[in-house]
Amino acid sequence: MKKTTITVTTAQKLTSDQKKEIVTMLTPKLGSIEIDEVIDDSVISGLRIKVGQQEFDVTTQGKLKALESLLPQVQVISAVPLTADQHKEATMIIEKKMGQAEIQSVVDPEVIGGIRIIFPSEEYDGTIKGKINKLKAYMMKNI
Repeated sequence: MKKTTITVTTAQKLTSDQKKEIVTMLTPKLGSIEIDEVIDDSVISGLRIKVGQQEFDVTTQGKLKALESLLPQVQVISAVPLTADQHKEATMIIEKKMGQAEIQSVVDPEVIGGIRIIFPSEEYDGTIKGKINKLKAYMMKNI
């Protein structure tokens, strides 16, 4: 019977009891297994197990990455990627308005130029596309 090789990454060498526990837990799911142990001192508590293309990350880092942000979500949309200075300026404006936030930069060539910021409860649209749409709506209403 062919053994399935799993890679277990930890900060320190597994004890024989820990290896036995991993084998006991995974054998019913994978059949016969072989452990390839990797020591990575950057791992903070816990372990990562890789089986084929699947990875199960139960390290402290993995758990922290999985946490949902409690900060308000703000999208900054521009036609081209923002420069470091532009991103810094947008961040300062957002933080002045609402405090610390998780900022997601989105590139959308359809905005043509300018910037659009979507806050949790409002939106600022300073894009060329937005201005064209406002002009178009004004003309349709008043002409």
